[in-house]
Amino acid sequence: MDNHEPPVYRASYELTLAIVRFVRDCNPDYKMTLGARLQTEVLNMSAVVHHINEHSEKKEYIQKALNHCFYIRMILRLMLDISIIKLETNVALNLKIDEVAKQLSGWKKSL
Repeated sequence: MDNHEPPVYRASYELTLAIVRFVRDCNPDYKMTLGARLQTEVLNMSAVVHHINEHSEKKEYIQKALNHCFYIRMILRLMLDISIIKLETNVALNLKIDEVAKQLSGWKKSL
C-alpha cells in the first residue's frame, strides 16, 4: 500500500484479509453459505472504498461502504449466535470493522 493513500484503504484491506482467512478456516458446512456471503460483503466494501475518490458523490459511496460494514457485522453476529465463530475471533474482526467505519465516518464528516 502507498503511504499517500488514505488510511481507510489499509484498514479495509486488513479487514478483507482477516475475513478471507477466517472463511478459509471456517467449518465446511458454512464456508459456502454464510462464509461466501461474508466474503462477498467484505470484497464489495473494499471495492467501494477504493472507488470513493473516483466519484463526485463521495458521501453516497462512503455510505455504501458503511452499509457493507453493517452487513458484515450482521453476518458475524449470526455466526457467533449459532456458534460458527469464537467470541475472540468475532471481537477481533469487529475491531477491524470499527477501524474502517471510524475512518469512513471521519471522511464523510470532512466533506
